[in-house]
Amino acid sequence: SHGLTRIENESIPQLTPLLRRGDERQTDEIFRGPLADGIEGDVVLYTYTEVSRDSDGDRTETNYPYTLIHVEMPEIIAHLPELRVQTKVGFKFLEGFEDKFRLKHERLTLESEAMRDRYEIFVTKEQDPVWVRRLFSPSFIFWLTENPPKKFAFELEDGHLIAYVPKHMDDVEGLEEVTAVGTFVARRLLEELAETSPRAERETT
Repeated sequence: SHGLTRIENESIPQLTPLLRRGDERQTDEIFRGPLADGIEGDVVLYTYTEVSRDSDGDRTETNYPYTLIHVEMPEIIAHLPELRVQTKVGFKFLEGFEDKFRLKHERLTLESEAMRDRYEIFVTKEQDPVWVRRLFSPSFIFWLTENPPKKFAFELEDGHLIAYVPKHMDDVEGLEEVTAVGTFVARRLLEELAETSPRAERETT
């Protein structure tokens, strides 16, 4: 009813940090097709597994399931090659200490206290700061702090957007919610791209 096609015997590649986590990775389901007007992509049920062994060599597995959407947008690479908007898990007083050990990325700090309380944002150290701050417009910041489900996050790397929430959504409503918030992020990226590159191939209206 949503116009998506179930794809069998295919795994999502290790495109972003989330998809490279763990010792083992499994693509449980892929549904491909139109996610929103003008946006094609995948809805994916995905699991990564961390494996440990005790002193007797017995294996223990810990599974981390996610529901995510994947949208390709190669046209954005020139303006924003990498972006990580992660759920905040650490303490503010540790942020400066942690940042000293980052080789490739730096923390983006926005003026919104609500945003800082909920997310940690990272870009490459070569990133144009003006472009990425335009992306995080006041309306987009408000939406990010008020609308997505708890623990929603997203990553952009080499033109691949992955927007996700923990656990497998097992009903239509849950899948629709993840798709809706993920494609909202995709559309915001494309809107800013269109402002910068009016000849961008993809329509954003």
